[in-house]
Amino acid sequence: MSEVSTGRSSFERTPDIYIKLAKQYIDKGPIKRPTAKEVYEKSQEWEIILNKEQGLN
Repeated sequence: MSEVSTGRSSFERTPDIYIKLAKQYIDKGPIKRPTAKEVYEKSQEWEIILNKEQGLN
């Protein structure tokens, strides 16, 4: 919660996709929150993308 006192994010270089997912987790509406399976599937997609970008695939 350091951003409350400083006005800056705790993790300034956090990728937007992580921030978006974290915000979904804290949504007031339980139906809008991702399931563990959805998070797993999304992380698998990210891994494929990152591996391609790094030439690992």
